Order: sequence, then C-alpha cells, then structure tokens
Amino acid sequence: MVGEKAFDSWTEILEKTKNSRYDRVLAGHGAPGGKELYGRMQEYLATARDVYARALDGNDMKYKMTQAFPEYGGVGMLDQQVRFLFPRAHAPSA
Repeated sequence: MVGEKAFDSWTEILEKTKNSRYDRVLAGHGAPGGKELYGRMQEYLATARDVYARALDGNDMKYKMTQAFPEYGGVGMLDQQVRFLFPRAHAPSA
C-alpha cells in the first residue's frame, strides 16, 4: 500500500522476489502474470513516490496517478492511499 510510504522497502522486496524460481505471479490485485509484474510494480512505486513528492494534495496525486496509469483500475484504492498520505485533508472538522 502506497499509503505506508514504504517505497524503498517495497522496491527492495520486489527486486529480491523477482529472482525467485517461480514463473507465475499471483498478484494481490489484478490478473496473474509472469515476472514482468515485478517491473510494472516497481515502475508504479517509483511513479507514486515521485508524484507524492510533488502533489499539492490527495486529489492532485489521484489525478496524476490515474493519468500515469490510465489502464489500471483501483481508483477506489487511490482514495484509501491518499487518506493516509494526506491525513489532515481527511480529518473530521471540529
């Protein structure tokens, strides 16, 4: 989950795991695939890290991520992630 801000550790884990002996990957979200899924996830994480660093707010990040990956579903997942990344914007008002 991008909301954890664990970009480095997730990238490191993906790098180690892609060298495993398995040829079929059962992704947590999306259809099963091959080892190409590791590279796609690393690309997504790198983009998310960059977008998060430059985003004005959660809506800006969500927009930029959907523009960067228009073929991906999971827009609702982005809502959950930005809730953690920009908590003050989602805090209840007093």
